Amino acid sequence: MGDYAYALPDYQKVEIMLFISANIPNLGKDNQSLKPSDTFLQHILVKTLLKVATKYRTGFMSTIFSNNFPNTLLRLALTGDPVVRLDTQCIFHTLLDRHDNLSVLRHLPYVNDVTDLQLTFEKCSRSDEMIMRNYAPHLLNALHKCVWMVPEDETQREHMDAILCTMALLCIEVGFDE
Repeated sequence: MGDYAYALPDYQKVEIMLFISANIPNLGKDNQSLKPSDTFLQHILVKTLLKVATKYRTGFMSTIFSNNFPNTLLRLALTGDPVVRLDTQCIFHTLLDRHDNLSVLRHLPYVNDVTDLQLTFEKCSRSDEMIMRNYAPHLLNALHKCVWMVPEDETQREHMDAILCTMALLCIEVGFDE
């Protein structure tokens, strides 16, 4: 699917992502009640969504963070399955990273001065600012809940790095005066 999406124009990649996200099973229900086949399908569709998202290049946040797609991503970020939650963070990373800062932010070390990171950014457009005024509080709330859902096992650091990276990308890519 990702190779197929590579050759398509961006607007069709968005349509594919919307189609995939609309077919992810049982997002509104308790994850404990998923049948094994639904769990398998959920994993496959989230991986497919991630693959298509990596082929998409976000120009304006308003093209991707509209319709019901952000709500689907938020529900995926809060699902009971830690693998799906981690893949969802990666989807956020690819969609939020417009200036190729992901390589620097993926495993963000402690720094005294942010300018040492040599990040690329630009002022947020008016349309992106309007979208994020509505969407950012929900995303930040979901990220806060994600921190509490991090498993206390060998993947803990990976989950925390992913959440921190999403927050950093959100601040850098769509940060505005508020």
